[in-house]
Amino acid sequence: MITGAWRGLGRNAAARLHERGASVAVNVREEDRANEVASALGPRALAVPGDITDPRVPTEIVSRTLDRFGRIDILVNNAAHARPTRFEQLDAEEWRLGLETNMTAPFLLMKAALPAMKARSLPALLVKARRCPGATLGQDGEGGLCESAAMSAVSV
Repeated sequence: MITGAWRGLGRNAAARLHERGASVAVNVREEDRANEVASALGPRALAVPGDITDPRVPTEIVSRTLDRFGRIDILVNNAAHARPTRFEQLDAEEWRLGLETNMTAPFLLMKAALPAMKARSLPALLVKARRCPGATLGQDGEGGLCESAAMSAVSV
């Protein structure tokens, strides 16, 4: 299951996992974009659209993924709210949105997925992807993604 799968690291992670035989649930806020990504990937891809800052959506996404695939082995929390706003111009609403997208939503997704992931006897992986300046990842030339330090992961 991958959030922020519309472009960049999220889209490339979804494509690589799918190429290697994984079934992939792709989350993009807009339904048409989520469907487009899932269609482009192929028959083992599922669109699970929704705004992950809505506290109900993480549970819905996990539920739909489990209904279709029966398990979740990897959760990639890639969705992010990053704006080039200088601190002096940052308002409280943008600050809250950043916290909701970058911290609360991944927490809720991990909390929703963890019981199903722990129920399996095989290892599972929770991943929080992050953007950093420098090298690129993937063939699309998206800049600003570090290949070697792009993810922090926890095995469960």
